[in-house]
Amino acid sequence: MTKIINKSTLLENYGDYGNDFIIEIIDMFFEEHIKSIEGIKEAISANDSKKIDFWAHKIKSSYRNFENPCLPGELSFQLEMMGKENNISNAASVFQELLIQNTIFIDDLNEIKNELK
Repeated sequence: MTKIINKSTLLENYGDYGNDFIIEIIDMFFEEHIKSIEGIKEAISANDSKKIDFWAHKIKSSYRNFENPCLPGELSFQLEMMGKENNISNAASVFQELLIQNTIFIDDLNEIKNELK
């Protein structure tokens, strides 16, 4: 399967804090990303560019905490810019790709978390 997160880079960036810390930030991502994904989905349904900007910015930063650059972060950035520019006509298709990439990202995090336990 395609990987988004480079485990070696992640360990370089956070390894000094220990495995428990890395597991904790992964768990925090798992809890928080759901709100952002749902927020983007609702904002697209409501054609609310300001909320698309808000939620996409929030999740972009979360992705980039683990891997920067990464495709989910870049897709989130695209959504954020669409929201800022109030041009959300392609937001639904970008969001669909984000959902696919998010699944891969989550799989990567789960694999890393299981290896660190």
